[in-house]
Amino acid sequence: MHYRFLILLFLLALLGCQSSTREKHVNETYPDVTIFFVNDVHAQLDNFAKVKHLVDEVREKNDVILACSGDIFSGNPVVDQYKDRGMPIIDIMNKVGFDVMTLGNHEFDYGADVLKRRIEQSEFQWVCANVDMKSFGIPQPESYYTINVGNIDIAFLGLIETRGKQGEVIPSTHPWRVKTFEFQRAKDVLDGYENLKQQKDIEVLIALSHLGSNGNENVIGDFQVANQFPYFDLILGGHSHQRIDTTINNVPVFQAGSYLRYLGKIQLSFDDEKITDVTYEEIDLSTVNEYDKDIKKLVDEYKAEMDSYLNEELGFTAAFHSKRATGSLMAEAMRVKTQTDLVFQNTGGVRSTIDKGKITRREVFEVDPFFNGMVKYERTVGRIEEFLEQSESGFYYSGVIIKQEKGDVELYDSAHNLLNNNKVLTVGINDYVAAVHDIFFGNDGKFLDYTSSDAIIYYISNSTQAIDFTANHNYFRYDVP
Repeated sequence: MHYRFLILLFLLALLGCQSSTREKHVNETYPDVTIFFVNDVHAQLDNFAKVKHLVDEVREKNDVILACSGDIFSGNPVVDQYKDRGMPIIDIMNKVGFDVMTLGNHEFDYGADVLKRRIEQSEFQWVCANVDMKSFGIPQPESYYTINVGNIDIAFLGLIETRGKQGEVIPSTHPWRVKTFEFQRAKDVLDGYENLKQQKDIEVLIALSHLGSNGNENVIGDFQVANQFPYFDLILGGHSHQRIDTTINNVPVFQAGSYLRYLGKIQLSFDDEKITDVTYEEIDLSTVNEYDKDIKKLVDEYKAEMDSYLNEELGFTAAFHSKRATGSLMAEAMRVKTQTDLVFQNTGGVRSTIDKGKITRREVFEVDPFFNGMVKYERTVGRIEEFLEQSESGFYYSGVIIKQEKGDVELYDSAHNLLNNNKVLTVGINDYVAAVHDIFFGNDGKFLDYTSSDAIIYYISNSTQAIDFTANHNYFRYDVP
């Protein structure tokens, strides 16, 4: 009887505890949460002082999370050419107060060793659910990271695009720089997180995505994620450099432009653990006048440290050069430096334009930030034509004339004489093109001891007259009949 009485007391006590827990849960309040985010910053530093001011202003009154949807490297030589590549932007992001970031394809541009140092330097959490790096000595990003704000657990699940090369599952970066990593298609991993909220008692699940807005059946983008995996409460996107504020399949999808021109601001309201309202504001940072003085001072110090090197004048142009004109300049510069008959320059490797006036080292590195080496091959005209027909890519070129007659590609010399398919030409390309199109360009090339940007600097520095490629239209992309 005594034991039954004790058991009864124990059960009553247990029920009392459960009742107390439920009552506490019901009585919890859920304050609004503000999420700021950026994407595709590409090493731009100037507006971080404004971001810091805006975030801190809200942080005084509200719970705040600051996130990044990938691609913080490649685009500003102050960061890219720094003695320890990429270090300045991580230092600044640490001090601005970032909480979480997903891997973007350009995070691999500096190579594995540098990425390892940058992750170790970071005071924020990196996330990515479709990459394995731990097997290769690189700090492994978490698949997702949960942040508790007030009484709300908000998880950010990272995703990276894998459109880098036909027949392979890698992001859009130099294939040789991701050899030591293993990637999966986003669509192949997302089923595994459908019940994450219930399993981990998470109130909000956000895709911190670097997939791009749109994709296809095999390589999905944010819009496909919203349609096929609608268990996400929000998708914060990147990669496609767009300004997006839309809802698909009841899932809000946002993207805040690129190059730190905009700051995304999301306000989440809650009632009984459920999101009741999502409001989005895209802040144009060019309209913001206030800034954090300490961050601005730090940015100015990094810029001043690099000024004398980057502001060196190499040459002069009397006209603005569009991307097409700049791509034609790059191709001719590489042809001259490599002493080849023909050069191809991939369009994605032309990252900026050239302004009228003096051409500086800074401008060259803005145009070509990737440290791609140069390679010299010998190929027949027929093989080059096959490459152009099958590559599914567009190229700036120099040295020949390229035409498409119905379904056939034909090469002509500068005097408009048709070149025989058996004629052998020397071809110069950067090693990114060689790696992506290794079916046509293997290991039989001569690997040169300079980069594509070195070739451009050499050409401009040795020009005796003003650079002018404004009339050049040397671009070819095969038009499938």
